[in-house]
Amino acid sequence: MKKLVEAEKFTAWYDAVEDRLRLVANIDKPEARVDFWITRRLFLTIITQLEEFIEPKGMGIEIDDIDRLITKGSTSNESSKEQEDKDSKDKESKSIKPSLLKTLNLSWNKKSQKVSLNLISDDYEVEANLDRVAMTAFMRMLLMQAPSVEWGISSMMFRR
Repeated sequence: MKKLVEAEKFTAWYDAVEDRLRLVANIDKPEARVDFWITRRLFLTIITQLEEFIEPKGMGIEIDDIDRLITKGSTSNESSKEQEDKDSKDKESKSIKPSLLKTLNLSWNKKSQKVSLNLISDDYEVEANLDRVAMTAFMRMLLMQAPSVEWGISSMMFRR
């Protein structure tokens, strides 16, 4: 039976050794954390689902709002405690075995004006309800982490 998890935060990065994206839901909540591998093949398939979110200006969304939601790497003015916490999370990430993402489903809920995002693997089903800004930030985060040239992703996907 799959474990059902509600996601509040997503983080992603490219793993060159695996040649896959690692997508983590709820990285700050160990009890609700789920790690997924996204293969190149699946990524190229889901990009078509995400295309309607490429031009946020057309939806009245400000780029700065999107950029604030995208998880950033460490900055030089982080305290040593913050850096230790980040190092600890990096070590923890290496010890967690990701589940292979099989399906990503999107649907628009007219009533809530949010996108329902479902990520499904053999072990987990992760659900999130994202407004347009959060959904656009999710999509851009994935695009920024994917190795665009190696995976054949058009640079047109990155235009602002």
